[in-house]
Amino acid sequence: MAEIRSFSGYTYNPQKVDIEDVLAPPYDVVTQEERERIIASSPYNILRLELPGEGVLSGGGAGLMGLRHTLDQWIREEVLIRDPGQSLYPYEISFDFMGRRYTRWGLICLLGVEPWEKRVILPHEKTFKKVTKERLELLKTVRAQFSQIFLLSKEKHSLVEHMRNSRGDCLLEARDHLDNLHRVYKIEDKEIIDDISALLSDEPLYIADGHHRYTTAITFMEECEREGTFSGDPSRPHRYVMAYIVDTTDPGLLCLATHRLVKAGGLGMEGIIERLDGCFETLKEPVPINGLSDVEKIAETLGDRPGFFLFHKGSGQAALMGITSEGITRLTEAGLRPPLLDLDVVSVDELAIKMAFNECAAHLKDKGVLRYEAMGSDLIEDMAHDEVLFFVRPTPVEAMIEVAQRGLIMPHKATYFYPKILTGTIIREL
Repeated sequence: MAEIRSFSGYTYNPQKVDIEDVLAPPYDVVTQEERERIIASSPYNILRLELPGEGVLSGGGAGLMGLRHTLDQWIREEVLIRDPGQSLYPYEISFDFMGRRYTRWGLICLLGVEPWEKRVILPHEKTFKKVTKERLELLKTVRAQFSQIFLLSKEKHSLVEHMRNSRGDCLLEARDHLDNLHRVYKIEDKEIIDDISALLSDEPLYIADGHHRYTTAITFMEECEREGTFSGDPSRPHRYVMAYIVDTTDPGLLCLATHRLVKAGGLGMEGIIERLDGCFETLKEPVPINGLSDVEKIAETLGDRPGFFLFHKGSGQAALMGITSEGITRLTEAGLRPPLLDLDVVSVDELAIKMAFNECAAHLKDKGVLRYEAMGSDLIEDMAHDEVLFFVRPTPVEAMIEVAQRGLIMPHKATYFYPKILTGTIIREL
C-alpha cells in the first residue's frame, strides 16, 4: 500500500561546519527565544530555512525567495553536499531515560503521498489551517524539505535488523541539547533497498509526528497536478515526501505523556473539584509530593480507569481524580467511543477542562491560559503560583494505532514521541 523510495539527499559538509551547530529540534517544539539562541550558533543553522524570522512565512514574496537563494548559496559553497547515489538513510538515536539506556532505529526515505481517503497513511490528530498554509508557502517557494514526517510501521520486526546489518558509512554524528546521540548512515545496495521497500508496502503507515507536514504534502501534490508543475519530470517529485519510519516493535520507541497546565484565574482547588463533581470523583488525596516521580507513582494507581492527577501550585493541594460512569456517559453522548474513552487525555480535554473552566482546551491555549508540557523533572517546581496541573499517563502506542485504524481523532498533543529527530540531518531538494 505505501510506496517507499530511495533518493539523493543533501547532508551538511563536516569540512565546512560543526554538525552540532547546524542541526536543530523540530520547528514545532522551538519557541521564538529558543530559535534566536539556536540560529546564533551558526550562519548555516537549518532553522534559518525551516523556521525563518517572524512574518517571512505569512508575508510570502521576497522573503520566501530569499530563503531559496540562501539554500542555493549553501549548495554552491558546498556547505551542503549531495549524495551521488540513490539511498535509504538509517537513523540511530542512543539515549537515556529514567535510568535506562535505549536505542531507536528509524529509516529516512521518500514516501508516496496519498490522499487521506485512500487510508494508506493514517492520522490520529487534527491539523490547523494556519500552520498548513505557512508550510505550503515554504514548500512551494523553496522547493525543499528540511525535516521528515515521523511514521510508524506495525510489527515489521525485521526493519531494525535490516538497518543495523545493512548500514554503510556514518554520514553524521551529533549530540542534541539533551545529550542524546544521533547517527545517520546510508544504504546504497539496490537489492536491500527493494527488500525494505517491499517490507513496508503491504500495510498502512501511521503518523506519529508531522500531521501538518503531511497535510501540506497532499495539498502541494494536488496543486502541482492541477497546474502541471513537474509535468516534464519523470521522477514526479511532488508525489513524494521525506519520511522517517520506526517500527512499533522497536524497543527504543517511547511515547510519553503531554500534561496540561492551566492558569486558574483565582479558582481554588476546592472550586475545581466541586465543578468536576458527578463526572469525576476523588480517589485519593495524596500526601505532600516532592517531585514528578511521586506524581507518576500515584497516577499509576488508577489502573485501567481513565483519570488524572490534579495539583494546584498556589495551595499545594493535590488529588487523584477518576472518571465516573456519569462522566463516561457524557463523553459517549458527545460522540466519543472506545478506544478514545479509555484515554486519560480524552477525559481531561473533552470533559474535565471544559467543566472546570467553561472553555475547551484549544480555546484556552489560544488565549494563553493553557500550556502543554511533555516531560521534565522540574515540571512542578517550574509551575506558576496560579497554575493547575492536569497530569495524565502516556497514551499507549497500541491505542494510537487503534484510534487511527478506526478513523478517529485524538485531542491535540495526545502523544509525545521521545526523543525528537533533528531537523537538517538529511535535506531533500525537489
